[in-house]
Amino acid sequence: MRFLVRFEWNLIQRAHQLADLIFRNVIYMKTAAAAYDATVSCSGFFCQIAADRLVLVPGYVQHGRGVTGVSVSGQRSPGNRQHSATDMRPASTAKKLPIIKIKAITTRRNPIMQTCIGPSEEHVSMAGIPTEASILVLLEKMYPGKIRNVYCASSGGGKYIAVIQFQKKVPSDEGRQRQAALLAFASFVELKHVFLVDEDVDCFDMEDILWAMTTRFQADRDLILISGVQCHPLDPSNQPEYSPLIRAKGNACKAIFDCTVPWDQKDRFVRAKFKEVDPKHWLPDLF
Repeated sequence: MRFLVRFEWNLIQRAHQLADLIFRNVIYMKTAAAAYDATVSCSGFFCQIAADRLVLVPGYVQHGRGVTGVSVSGQRSPGNRQHSATDMRPASTAKKLPIIKIKAITTRRNPIMQTCIGPSEEHVSMAGIPTEASILVLLEKMYPGKIRNVYCASSGGGKYIAVIQFQKKVPSDEGRQRQAALLAFASFVELKHVFLVDEDVDCFDMEDILWAMTTRFQADRDLILISGVQCHPLDPSNQPEYSPLIRAKGNACKAIFDCTVPWDQKDRFVRAKFKEVDPKHWLPDLF
């Protein structure tokens, strides 16, 4: 299940202020619903903070000390299948991240802490939801009523994989699903793989997508490769070290997996349907 993520634009507007504080060896984190002009002194620190802050985490950046980014984000506990773009960063290109020593944690009574846990479903949803929206808006303009849904899978970090649910309504729609995939690549350049499925396939269920790929896909006719195009630079397989055919970092191959049924064969690919059941027979008190 995807989590709805509400972006607090106030955080974005104050990003440059946070950067300035880091250079002054002071960092604070805030969670608040609104910002006011009133400020108060930060106890033990030479800075002023907005009076409406709910959580204050002051600390110092420890100069000369740091950790490699891959050693932090790349260590996932067993069973954690979530991914992020930083999970795929090659160790040779990983930047050294500063260490911040926290001196205290101060909160108001019953504070609300809004944060992001990553790499996790929440993390990749923040990347995947706007990607899905940008693809869906563009495709709906070109093919109104034919794009049922778009899902940027968590296994692709919300950036690498998109699943497009395309409904063919007339014979001339055959082939347009592949044009929709090309438009998806145009709307979001970092996409690597696009899976096309019919309206009877759950595009949010990777098991159902793999089922469609197994029963409605032939690699010699339904796989479309686009070589020599820009993909995500953090993918370690998109590096010149991976293959001499890769001319530059992030320049690799995109792929379209057309797992849709040909229009003239739709009658052969009707999925088994479950019979409607009236639960009143077994649970008369509830219905």
